[in-house]
Amino acid sequence: ASRPVLASAKACVRATRVDVRSRSIQPIAQERVVPMHCTPTRRLDPMPKFAYNILAFFLSLGFAAVVVVAFGLPSKAEGVTKAKPRVAASRTATPAPAAAPAEPAAVTNWTGFHVGAFLGAAASSSEVAGIVTLSSNGALGGLAAGYDYQFPGTPFVIGVATDYGWRDLNASLGPTSVDLKGAWSATARAGIAFDKLLVYGRGGWTQAQASTSLAIPDKFDGWLMGAGVEALVSSALSVGMEYRAEFYRSEAIAPGVGIEPSGHELMFTSRWRFNSPLR
Repeated sequence: ASRPVLASAKACVRATRVDVRSRSIQPIAQERVVPMHCTPTRRLDPMPKFAYNILAFFLSLGFAAVVVVAFGLPSKAEGVTKAKPRVAASRTATPAPAAAPAEPAAVTNWTGFHVGAFLGAAASSSEVAGIVTLSSNGALGGLAAGYDYQFPGTPFVIGVATDYGWRDLNASLGPTSVDLKGAWSATARAGIAFDKLLVYGRGGWTQAQASTSLAIPDKFDGWLMGAGVEALVSSALSVGMEYRAEFYRSEAIAPGVGIEPSGHELMFTSRWRFNSPLR
């Protein structure tokens, strides 16, 4: 049934032509009779193919615009803004550098060489024949040098020193006189350090130079003992105070008669240490 209809339609197409200007369908041959089922009706031309392509393009473009408006695209500025928090977060997550270790507190160590000076007062007494005592007092001053050693990990300090002190102790009774001019000493000391404070005891040998009106030697050998305290006032300077008692050997001035000097000293000391006690 479909084949006769299709043949009839082809016959209608061959029997007619399109007048584009008048947009009407006219028969190609007037003398030719067109069947009734092929009678043309008035209609517009179909849209060209390229117009469909253009329409599809604009529809696609419109759809893309709707998607952009609905969902949005990250702009360049937004990308930079979003990147900054990530950088900041990474910096925040990075652990801070460890703080530099604190420097250890200075530890006082009394080990080292030292030189110093002292000033003070002295008094002497000379016992003659056990019945007469010649006494005098005066100023005292001198220089000293030495070395101290502190046992590691303990407060115990030992040291050695030598010094010479000038003094003018003139004692007389009538024609008899004893004048002590100065004294050498070589001593050792031992003490306990309380950080920057040193408390110590001292003992050793001493020799006094003397001039007398008697027929005796001009030197008296003896020994001394004393105690003192020393304190650091800077990294290398210390000051202190020391007391000494001196006892000299008796020298004979006649058969069965001798002279025996002794003395007492109170001095203020100052020492400069080459190896700083603060380590």
